[in-house]
Amino acid sequence: MNIASLDPNAPASSRNVVQGNTIGTDVTGMRALPNFEFGVFITAASDNLIGSNLISANGLAGIEIFGGRGQLGGSGTAASLGNTITANQIGVDAAGQVAFAVSNGSQIIGSIADHPEIRLPDGLVVNYGFQSHGVVVIGSSGNRIGLPGQGNVISGNILTGVYITRRDNELNRFALPVDNAVQSNNLSINGVYGVFRYDAPNGNPVAEAPAPDANRFDGTPIPIGDFVTGIDVSTPQTRTQSILLGPGGGAPRGPRRPPRRPTALGSASLTPSLAASRPAVARPALAQLAQLRRPR
Repeated sequence: MNIASLDPNAPASSRNVVQGNTIGTDVTGMRALPNFEFGVFITAASDNLIGSNLISANGLAGIEIFGGRGQLGGSGTAASLGNTITANQIGVDAAGQVAFAVSNGSQIIGSIADHPEIRLPDGLVVNYGFQSHGVVVIGSSGNRIGLPGQGNVISGNILTGVYITRRDNELNRFALPVDNAVQSNNLSINGVYGVFRYDAPNGNPVAEAPAPDANRFDGTPIPIGDFVTGIDVSTPQTRTQSILLGPGGGAPRGPRRPPRRPTALGSASLTPSLAASRPAVARPALAQLAQLRRPR
């Protein structure tokens, strides 16, 4: 599903409601029928409500909010879109169970024999029936992932529950996302991160206990992680480097071994006609995220 405001001469695509759907699964919500890239993709569109849906098994991400090409190269803060994501199940089956295998950062939990690799038109590889990220925000501000007392279940995603960044898969830089609030969500049992902020550590609040409307992170190896390009306090700054910061953006920690990416049995690829029909979109930096270093 694509909600987009691409033509400046056309009416803005805003105030849409996506509610009560199964996206990426069959009608029962128990069997994967993936979209391979995104379940819901929002581009430069504002004030949309994504609520009470089951969004799982969609390859790269269940939901992506992209600020649009107008944010490319921006040195200031990204435009506010004000989209709301609430009361969804993202990454689980209709029973609320983690139905699809996840990684614990070093190995796959559960079998992946029935999840062959799919190569996307831009070269990224996903596994059939898996979802790498629950919610991704690239170059967009002012979105709400969960409302006070009414969050989402975002579990069972291979890498991250919520991924907020100013960089896409090709490391293009967009305007800085701010004021993206993550609250009242169940972010348990995601593969590596509950919330990951890539070059966007400040101004995107993530509620933690004992604060009101805190998110839950049970069973997720790293509840909150930040990756900031150009920071390395463990070695002399002789070149641009990066470091993973501790939960909540605390004191930097030294480099650690990277988690291994999942491997799958078998392979498949999208047909040329399908590949040619796909518009250019911003994709999360999947390969870079999989190589990031973990704290002790």
